[in-house]
Amino acid sequence: MRDFLNDHENESGIVYAFSRKNVEAIAHYLQQRGYIAAPYHAGLPTQERNNTFHAFVHDEVKIIVATIAFGMGIDKSNIRFVVHMSLPKTIENYYQEMGRAGRDGDSADVVLLFGASDILQQKRFIDMNDEENYKTHMLQKLNSIHRYATSETCRHQQVAEYFGDVMQSCGTHCDNCLEPDYEKRDITTEAQMLLSAIYRTGQMFGKNYVIDVLRGSKEQKVLANNHDELSVYGIGEKFSKKQWFVVCDRMLEIEALHVNEHQGLVLTNSGLSILKGKEKVLIRADRLNVKAKTVKKSAPEIFEYDSDLFESLRALRHEIASEQGVPAYIVFGDKTLKEMAVLRPRTKETMLQVGGVGEVKFERYGKAFLKLLSE
Repeated sequence: MRDFLNDHENESGIVYAFSRKNVEAIAHYLQQRGYIAAPYHAGLPTQERNNTFHAFVHDEVKIIVATIAFGMGIDKSNIRFVVHMSLPKTIENYYQEMGRAGRDGDSADVVLLFGASDILQQKRFIDMNDEENYKTHMLQKLNSIHRYATSETCRHQQVAEYFGDVMQSCGTHCDNCLEPDYEKRDITTEAQMLLSAIYRTGQMFGKNYVIDVLRGSKEQKVLANNHDELSVYGIGEKFSKKQWFVVCDRMLEIEALHVNEHQGLVLTNSGLSILKGKEKVLIRADRLNVKAKTVKKSAPEIFEYDSDLFESLRALRHEIASEQGVPAYIVFGDKTLKEMAVLRPRTKETMLQVGGVGEVKFERYGKAFLKLLSE
């Protein structure tokens, strides 16, 4: 966000945050870094709020960090930017709040930053209401703003359609139109790993725990539950914890998962379809821009391998996977089998040099493959 704010140096703007606590924290963060910023929320003394409002209108304060309480009836035409630090409740709210920028007819920028946790937080507030019709209505509104935020089509066009209007694509004024061909990454395999781990741990744990299982953590809780003995234990060690959080967020965004009343991750029908290989999962590549843990490879990325031996290894993999009731990739990936067909390891030490074979996988499956390779 700092790069964005630096592009608007000495210009007026509003940063909206979800809670009073977040408002205070963000305002303090900006002040510490030299921005002329001030907090504004209903918990502040009336006089302090009035002074802040006056200072902002008169350009003495450049950035207001506020809850949505700020801005109603504001008469300041030269606001050059509006930033949302979390997902708004509805498209109506967002349209009104971002509309506070650029009222003088000059160009202005709006930015929406959000994560899956925002959706869960909003749902918790909705669930606190006892009126079922209200809850249904607000969930529909929340789903609309969520689809808007995660969509890949013109955002101006979407807002117009939401309010019953029709317009052509804006062309160059929203992120989707400016970057229509952004790189996508297929994370179906990673999604299946995550979903499989959630299913096999009983659909009763949160994402931190499930990711610990995937990454082969030695956390006491994982060991106490004997989840280090599951077939999914340690299969996700090549992804960092942060990358797994992104994958989990994506699963929540596309509603392949939902969170139950005990904060456990649960598969939806869509999640089951993905797990069974009936649906693909794509994600913007830049969301996974944290580099995965580097794993040493003994064979090059493109190499010649014994195709007959590879087929024999695949048959063994299929047999093991069928016996254990797991997807074949859980045992070993194709690339690992191809590397085995090149290196033909005969000992544990040489088997561990094969990409994709770690201590856990070797103890679970390695001996059967060594036997085949020896024969």
